[in-house]
Order: sequence, then structure tokens, then C-alpha cells
Amino acid sequence: MRSLLAGMSRRHRLALMAVVLGAGLAVSLGVLDVAGVLPHKRTIATVITNPAFTSTNAPLAPNMYSPTPRSTASPVPTLSLPATASVASRPLLRTGPMVADLLPGGSDDPPASLAAAPTPNPVYVAEDTLTGTGPGPAGPLSGLPTRPELAKRRPVAVVLDNYSPDARPQAGLNRASVVFETVAEGGITRFMAVFLERDAPLVGPVRSARIYFDSWAAGLNAIYGHAGGNNDALAELPSLTTISNVDGLVSSAFWRSGDRAMPHNLYTSSTGVRAAADIRGNSVALTRLLHKQPAPPALRPAGGSITIDFSRMEYNVEYRYNPKCNCYPRSMSATPHMDAISLRQIAPSNVVVLYADVTPDHNSDTPGSVYVQTSGIGEALYFRDGTETRGYWQKGAASDQLQLLNLKHQPIALNPGQTWFEVVPTGNTVSWILR
Repeated sequence: MRSLLAGMSRRHRLALMAVVLGAGLAVSLGVLDVAGVLPHKRTIATVITNPAFTSTNAPLAPNMYSPTPRSTASPVPTLSLPATASVASRPLLRTGPMVADLLPGGSDDPPASLAAAPTPNPVYVAEDTLTGTGPGPAGPLSGLPTRPELAKRRPVAVVLDNYSPDARPQAGLNRASVVFETVAEGGITRFMAVFLERDAPLVGPVRSARIYFDSWAAGLNAIYGHAGGNNDALAELPSLTTISNVDGLVSSAFWRSGDRAMPHNLYTSSTGVRAAADIRGNSVALTRLLHKQPAPPALRPAGGSITIDFSRMEYNVEYRYNPKCNCYPRSMSATPHMDAISLRQIAPSNVVVLYADVTPDHNSDTPGSVYVQTSGIGEALYFRDGTETRGYWQKGAASDQLQLLNLKHQPIALNPGQTWFEVVPTGNTVSWILR
């Protein structure tokens, strides 16, 4: 180096020193990545893990994600994920105004005939999501022992309200085999509860359809219960042949309760929605989730927590792992999420986080409408047995089943019991702390 400098003029030596000092400063500030030595900053926020957990398991390599900046909020797939260029985009639909999820009349006072909610069966109050409905083989969605006549039915998917505080607590969520949660207008979250192995005599409050719930219901070949919907969601339903549509605005299987203001007081039952469905000549294949044996108690961690940042405090979610039940008791707004009838805290066996694009829905005339990505590919986080597994989700057309895969492209097996799918906007934070 000295011989090199000796052969230069004083002017050239000063210029070289300035370049070296400038490069050093850029590296120290994270501006310059020298030959890939510095890890690329990830373009999405995923799991913030306990430092000890990260160091012992090393779940992600520094350069697993593409360093190329993206102009959208799309999930950045790992370099080994399959290409999805062939997946068609959802059609653009716009037909007429939105059908509001209110019964006709506009009065906040429900008729006397609708004021009283039915009295649930006492057995319902005593049961929780870990109770089987056997004897019988594993149910298609819950994986719990299920009588064959129940397992062969089509699932019932119902869209539920989560507006805080008017819609809380909900009824029937603890009886669902599967629940989807994602954002709607204004960052408010909404649920789609799917009932197959067990029925719920009271489900609600029921709200209107969204185009992304259409897709998940179609992928499950479900009977789809809702109360009206955004115009694009309603326009798409006739083309989804795997759905049997039951609209609460025109069906006698829905009623108003007298304990809440409209529109947060519309209820139904899973058996009522099933009975109202027109399934004549509508033969579809039943959807299954893959299940495994739960981890034995000796291999379960002492505890852990999952925190999901959806939008603001009222809609942020926390699950605390309980090794005794091998389940994840759920809270919203730092308050236990209770079922309105059984007064039990909702505690699924599996929590699956699906990262998805959330963009303005210009095809809907509802102010603030969003479109949640349901086709293509995105990052996924699977929480079972108190542990976290990383992978990805994949889905083609609306009628295709949602695929859950690990980073080796192998299907993910879930524990028997209830599964919550948390569909989180790409870029939002999901924290996992192992205790």
C-alpha cells in the first residue's frame, strides 16, 4: 500500500484517501453493502423472536429474501418458493350499489318476534373447542373424533362482526372448526367462522360479505352465510360454483336480538344456515386439513405469546400458549376473548399467520373498502405445540383450496382442534416470544 501511495502525486493521494474514508462512513451507516457482506434489510416485518430462540434455531438466513426493492406491499417470497406468474388475478366487478347489512325498515327497535335469542342447549355451555364429537374418525377440519354423518357434511361459513365494543362478545366462535380473521374498512377486523364437526345454536353478530371471504369460503366448498355485502363481493357469488349462498337479508334463518343496537345484533345458527341452503344438484368435494399427533407434554415449552398488530389497540390480538391444554388462549385489546354463551375464553389448538397484500378496493363503492390478497403466494407462520414454523401459503383461483406449506414445500400438519387463520397485512408486526 505504501509503495502504491509513493507512486502517486499528492493530489491523487488525497483523492484516494477521501474515497476510502467516504466508503467507510457509508458502510458504518448501512448505506453501502460491500459485496453482500452486510445482510439485506428485509422489506417486510414478520416475527420478532426472543434473541435466545433466534440464536439457537436460526430460522432465517440473512439473504433468504430478495434484496430488490418492491414498489408495492406484496410479500417477498423466499428464493426457493415456486413461481406464481400463472395465477390469474381476480376479476374486476362493479354492479349496482352496496347492499347494506341491515334488515329493511331502518329502525333500531327489532320486532318483538326477533327480540329474544334462543336458549342454548346446556351441553353447549359445558363444551369447548377441544371436545370431540365422536366416536369416529378424525374430522376433516378439526381432526377430532367425529361421527361419520357429521364429517360428511359440507361446512357452514358465516361472516361475523368484530366492531369494538358493540359487536363483542360474539357467540359461536368457540364451536367453529376454523376461523379466519382479517381487516375490513378502517382497520376493523372481521371474522369468518367455519362450522363442520360441531354445530352452534347461536352464531353472531352476522355481518356482510367481502370479496376475500368469498374466496376462502369457496376454497372450503362451504355453505356461505352473511348479511348482504359489498357490491363486488355480491357480484362474484353467482360465479363461485363451490359456494351455496345464504343471504341473511332474505333468509328466515336469521333474526335480530334485542340486547344490542343495529347492525350489531343479527344472529343465526349453523343448523339454520345449513337448512336454508339450496344444495340440490350441487355436488362438491369435501375439503380436509392435514393433522398430526400433538407433541407430548415433556416436549412442550413452558409458555410463550404471539402478538399480532392489525391496526390499533382495539383490534390487536394476543395468544398465550398454555402447555397443559396445548392451546393458545386468545385476547383482544388486552382482554380475554370470551364466547358470549359459554363464557369460556377462546383457545385454539393452532394459530396460523398468513401475510397478504391489503390494498384499497377500488371495485367497491363502500368508503374505505380494502382488498385482501387471497390468491398467489405469501409468507406463513405456523404455531403449534408452543413452537413456530415458517413457511408459505399458496392459492390459485377462488374455488381452489388454500395450501399450507413449509419452506421445503411440504404440507403442514396441524394439531387436532380449532385453527385460527390470522390474515395479516404485509408489513405489520407479529411478535413471538418463547418463555
